[in-house]
Amino acid sequence: MNTVPKNPKLLLWNVFSRLRTELNLPVGVDEYHLLLQALQMGYGWENRDHLARLCETIWLKSPDHRSYLRKVLDEIIGKEIAEIERLEAEKKPIEPPKPIEEQKPSEEKPPEKSEAIPPEKNQSQTPAPLQEERAQVETEAIGQVLNLDWEESPGGRNEVLNTGFILDDSYLPLSVREMKQSWRFLRNPVQSGYSDEIDIPATVKNIARDGMFTELVFHPSVVNKSHLLLLLDHGGSMAAFDLLADRLVESARQGGGHPDAEVYYFRNHPQGYLYKNRNQVEGFARTRIWLKNRSPYTSVLIFSDAGAARGNFNPLRVQETTVFLRELKSFIGKITWLNPVPAYRWPGTTAEEIAKQVPMYEWAQTKLSF
Repeated sequence: MNTVPKNPKLLLWNVFSRLRTELNLPVGVDEYHLLLQALQMGYGWENRDHLARLCETIWLKSPDHRSYLRKVLDEIIGKEIAEIERLEAEKKPIEPPKPIEEQKPSEEKPPEKSEAIPPEKNQSQTPAPLQEERAQVETEAIGQVLNLDWEESPGGRNEVLNTGFILDDSYLPLSVREMKQSWRFLRNPVQSGYSDEIDIPATVKNIARDGMFTELVFHPSVVNKSHLLLLLDHGGSMAAFDLLADRLVESARQGGGHPDAEVYYFRNHPQGYLYKNRNQVEGFARTRIWLKNRSPYTSVLIFSDAGAARGNFNPLRVQETTVFLRELKSFIGKITWLNPVPAYRWPGTTAEEIAKQVPMYEWAQTKLSF
């Protein structure tokens, strides 16, 4: 990889977002990072075909989408790839013409020893140091363009140790690890039978009371009966928080203690139907969802800016959200609203009025509150 376009992260993110939206690809941020890692290792920027094949391998699940992927690449990054191909063609070294040996009289014998180095030997020795120097220059240039930290490994190969891509977890208000720790506080412990752990003090107390050993006493078994229902706002002003919503779901299901958490999507405010995906293809009636999850152990988390991101007040949104919350409270009592917009931006907006009807918290820098 000798040359990369300007703003490669932004261009590739535009391609990724468009493909995921228009083709409904089952890919996430991990697949996007995987492509970036492959590009860092030197694959994909050689020409248009190499980049397309790399994207097809990592992102596509069906060969039917190949032609559309190449079309999107041409529309978004076609000019940059063409410029890279032109620059790479100019960088190819031009082989010097081989020297023409002068014809010598047959009676003269060629000298047995010559100080001049034959062309074959000369050509085989010079490229090695030149290639090493060129590779070093290219490595430093790539690091500056992609904003990477490079370090020489013990084996003598340059490896990428730290990346500066915008979609790293360090740019989120909370890391995935901190989210998982916060989710573990959402518990409803309920006694269910007995565990295999012996309650020694209780056993000794029974022996002292009865004057003989009769049976062992075991500690009660406690299980977490909490059930989590996530209602996520998407699209519009919430498009900027899609990555945050994905990490919220991932941390709850993987390591947060809620592997069976149910996720539904809506736009602006929940209406008659909630959807299992952002494209709003598979919809379910609200009352059907409430009846299914009606339990004293169910907790609902609504993730939405409630209109605070745009900074305006919408009375219709307040009215319809009020009806929705009143209906939800009649089935489920534990409801929390998580707002990704800071609280100082709520006054004068729709969020200020909605916050009067349900506990609403901002996503703080230090902890996730419920």
